[in-house]
Amino acid sequence: MATQTIETPDLGNDQAAEVIGICIMAGDSVTEGDPLIVLESDKASMEIPSPLSGVIQELKVKIGDSIQKGNIIADIKVAYQPPSTENKCIQDDTADDQIRSNSEFNSPAVPPSNDLCGPLSNRPMPIDTNNSTTEIYAGPTVRKLARELGINLKEIDSSGPRNRIIKKDIHTYVKKIISGNSIQNIAPNLLAKTDIDFSKSGSIDVFSLSEKDKITASTCRKHWFSTPQVTQFNEVDISDLENFRHSLHKEAAHRNIELTLTPFILMATASALKQNTKFSATLSPDNEKIIYKKFINIGVTINTAGGLIVPVLREVDQKSIFDLAEELTQLTLKSRNQSLTQDDLTDGCFTIINLGKYRGDGFTPIINSPELAILGISQINIKPMWHDQCLHPRTMLPLCLSYNHKLINSAEAGKFLTDLSSRLEDVRKLLL
Repeated sequence: MATQTIETPDLGNDQAAEVIGICIMAGDSVTEGDPLIVLESDKASMEIPSPLSGVIQELKVKIGDSIQKGNIIADIKVAYQPPSTENKCIQDDTADDQIRSNSEFNSPAVPPSNDLCGPLSNRPMPIDTNNSTTEIYAGPTVRKLARELGINLKEIDSSGPRNRIIKKDIHTYVKKIISGNSIQNIAPNLLAKTDIDFSKSGSIDVFSLSEKDKITASTCRKHWFSTPQVTQFNEVDISDLENFRHSLHKEAAHRNIELTLTPFILMATASALKQNTKFSATLSPDNEKIIYKKFINIGVTINTAGGLIVPVLREVDQKSIFDLAEELTQLTLKSRNQSLTQDDLTDGCFTIINLGKYRGDGFTPIINSPELAILGISQINIKPMWHDQCLHPRTMLPLCLSYNHKLINSAEAGKFLTDLSSRLEDVRKLLL
């Protein structure tokens, strides 16, 4: 018996692949075609079969190694064995990731017998105790994805050949959970909380959360985990707008209205939404369709003694500055008197949250799903800005736009912010 090395075969490209599974140990007897290791590249997963029959002397790789063509996998003491097709393990040529059914990552559709796989069938194979069972048929890529998400494969409905679980089945399962508001079933390790007794460090007070606080916490967590959220920032010169707003104070006082900056932001936002209709749209519950709305209802976050509330102003694009100011005043009073109705809180297309009175240069507002975007307003600052070859003090307004990256890309978000900024910088454009 001669000792030879087993090298990594040609993987079809020059890129290295990661070792995600090892099917043999030193001292194991293998026959030609038996799986040695499982590799995963950016495109596929595959088993590397043994090109020789014999006894493994030394394993040269471990889990997590990156290898490519020519790298040594193991040393093997070769034994002469007459060629026989009856001693080779059954291959699953229908598998999407070319994984043999008796590896540690892929349970067989039919349990192998001693006659088929020889000495390998008598050796215990490492399994994933959470996800593996003899009834589950899935490749290593799928099993790795399930482990990362904390999903039990027993709960997945298979749609692949021979009842095989494929990646699409995992995605479908996740979408179903998200649409069913059961986000706690996904990645429970990320949501787990550590129970710490803080009283050991000093005196503490413990109060139960109100029902409103519980609902807010649950809703924010669901929105954060279900939405790939991105935030873009911009700074707008509103010097001319502020001069115009102050010029209207007498008329506003005559109407008994407090004319803040928010009605102008509402009007400019409505105009930008008409030019960028995706920002007032909604993704369907099955994530297969986008619903465009032909109305512009904007929610405005109001701080009350009981927490933040988001009443909705309807048909903002059809109202004047004074109409919006008056309606906003009424909704603010109703919010603080706890007299809002369900109609005051529903059917919003877009949300604005103004934290300018609390200082700060910017923040990342959480999208109010199923809306696709939210606009955050921070504190106004007077800054020196370069204009006409000299510095001038200008009134600058920070904007923070968070959007759902499933449907809105950064270029679209940039255009929306540009359109909105141009209307705030030159209030005359609101008349166009």
